[in-house]
Amino acid sequence: MPNLGELILVAVVGLFVLYLRSYVQEKGKNLATKEDFQKLLDQTRQLTSETEQIKARISHQLWDRQATITLKRDMYFRLLSAIGELKKALVEQKGLEVLRRTRDLADAKYALDLQAKRAESNTKFDQAVTELVRAANIAPLVIPDHAYAALERYVISVAEIPRGENVDIVVNLEQQLQALERTTLELIAEARKDLGIPQSTNPLTPKDVPL
Repeated sequence: MPNLGELILVAVVGLFVLYLRSYVQEKGKNLATKEDFQKLLDQTRQLTSETEQIKARISHQLWDRQATITLKRDMYFRLLSAIGELKKALVEQKGLEVLRRTRDLADAKYALDLQAKRAESNTKFDQAVTELVRAANIAPLVIPDHAYAALERYVISVAEIPRGENVDIVVNLEQQLQALERTTLELIAEARKDLGIPQSTNPLTPKDVPL
C-alpha cells in the first residue's frame, strides 16, 4: 500500500501534467489567434491595395470624361463665338448698305467716311469667316457628327443663296443672317444634348426662323 509521500508525489505530478496540458492548449490557441490575425491583416492590406487601384482607375476615367467634356464645351463656345462675330459683321454690312442707298452721297466727306466704314466692315466679315472656318475644320475631332452636321447644313444653305449683279444685296445679307440664325439654334440644341444640359423649356427652333 503506497505511503503518504508517494500519494503526494503522484498528486503533484498529476497537477503538473494538467497544468502543462492546459498551458500547451492555451499556447496553441494564442498561436492560432496570431496566425488568424496575420491572415486578416494580409487580407486587409490586399483589399486596401485593390481598393486604391480601383479608385485610381475610376479617378482616371472621370478625369478623361471631364477632359472630354471640357474640350467639347470649349469647341462649342468657339464655334458659337465665331458665328456671333459673323452675325455682327453681317448686320453691320446690311446697315451700311441701307445707308448707302438712303443717304445723299453728294457730300464727298460723308461718302468717303461711309466707304471707309464699309471697307472696315468687310475686313471684320473676312476675319469672322476665317475664324469660323478654322474652328469648323477642327470641330470634327471633338464634337459628334450630328452636331457637326449643323455646320454642313449652313454651308449648303449659304451656297444656295442667289448671288450676282441683279441680286439685292440687302436681301442677300438678310438671307445669310437667317441661315446663320438657324445654324445657331441647331448648334445650341446639339451642344445641350451633347453636354447633358437640360433643354430650354420654351426654346426657339430652326423652324421659327423664316426662310
